[in-house]
Amino acid sequence: MGSEAGDRLLTAIEVAGLLRIHLVTVYAWCAEGRLPSIKLGRKRLFDRRELERWIANQTTPEREAGAHLAGGRRRRGAAAGPR
Repeated sequence: MGSEAGDRLLTAIEVAGLLRIHLVTVYAWCAEGRLPSIKLGRKRLFDRRELERWIANQTTPEREAGAHLAGGRRRRGAAAGPR
């Protein structure tokens, strides 16, 4: 039981690496309730299966097609105009 549960729980650092986001973003998303996590004392842990479901729910056909860049958002590196 212990090793199976241990294999399923990830640390915030592991989640940041998996999602390729900054560790501060992981904690911010947890605080906002956007990212499923378990808080044990001062430690924040993440159930691998729950995280995989969360990731699957974040991927939509519009995002895959690049529609998330529409609506006035600039792409990274795009000129912002005169400075």
